[in-house]
Amino acid sequence: MRRAITRCLQTIMPHMLMRGWRSDIRRLRPCYGTAVGMVLAFAILGLPCFWTAPAAAQGVKPTERHCNEEQPLSPSDRQGDLDMSVRQPAGTQPDLIVDGLCIVQPGKYLFGDVHIVEDIQVIGGKPVARPGVLVFVEPEPEAGKEKDYVAPSTEFWAESILIEAGGSMLAGAGSYKHPTSNQPVELKPFGTYGAELTIVLYGEDQSPPTPFEKPATWPKPGPAGKAVACRSPTKDADGKALGPCGIPEEDVWNTNGSRVVTLPGGVEDRFYQYGGLYLDSAPDPKTPAGYFGYKSIGLSYRGTLQLHGKKGTSLADDAKKAYSGSSWVRLADDVKPGDDTLKLDRKVKGDWQGKSVANDGSLHIGDEIVLTTTDYFAT
Repeated sequence: MRRAITRCLQTIMPHMLMRGWRSDIRRLRPCYGTAVGMVLAFAILGLPCFWTAPAAAQGVKPTERHCNEEQPLSPSDRQGDLDMSVRQPAGTQPDLIVDGLCIVQPGKYLFGDVHIVEDIQVIGGKPVARPGVLVFVEPEPEAGKEKDYVAPSTEFWAESILIEAGGSMLAGAGSYKHPTSNQPVELKPFGTYGAELTIVLYGEDQSPPTPFEKPATWPKPGPAGKAVACRSPTKDADGKALGPCGIPEEDVWNTNGSRVVTLPGGVEDRFYQYGGLYLDSAPDPKTPAGYFGYKSIGLSYRGTLQLHGKKGTSLADDAKKAYSGSSWVRLADDVKPGDDTLKLDRKVKGDWQGKSVANDGSLHIGDEIVLTTTDYFAT
């Protein structure tokens, strides 16, 4: 079911990872039991746009790109009419380091690894921490032109996205300070004006299994892949040492479960050092150890990930299994083969959108309808 963004996660928590099986990224389910929308395009690895060229054809990765208040993303960063169905050589796109406010306007973007980190700046002779914030925005239509407004879409490609300590990735939820007025901007649920956000994780399978042979032998795992390493600073604004991914070294990282510490959100609990994922921990002498695999969205200690769409389950009543949310409804009667009418348990006007044609002739594709089994819970 195509939606603007389904409310996947709205939390601040240590060490969270969203990953799918390498052999089939379609198994990735960041939003359990909800209508997946952004259209959260952790799509099918078999598509040409996810293929990578052989090693001999791979180029050299360009210089990394920083994005912050002084270096915002510009139209030149957009890929324009780049055909994503054409094979893209691996390792030829610049990494994106988000070390300040980075606003993503509608368009098509293609990066390597994306790191959202807290930067340490010297202001007035004093070190100050500046959080990295990656914000996907949905422009509002001009006054009086709402009826014929065709919402521009956003397509964001990355090999991996790591949200490290002090970093945030926001779409349709949360707030940020406007770079010009310095006033807080509250984000409305993505899709309020009909736009869609597509986030694609691409790259080769670094651990292909051995093929199935006859007589029957179970495929064996391939060689371990190399996990993407964090890029956070090694010291905080007070000069104290930081461990991997920006985690306080002495007060948190080094405790490794030996005592209770105060975690983000005021939680009192034990912290255990991160470890590599199975088959994603190949040693790389050029980089530190990585903990979130590759081709993944990694959420680390004191990182924030907020994704909230116009469509999707309600934030307030997700705990109630009998409540179907704002996109899911329940059938009020059985559906038989050949039926062209559904009897629902509530009205969906203003929630479900049908196909329509604007005055300029552009077609607005309506929502798709998915029928599930009776025992399916949208929560």
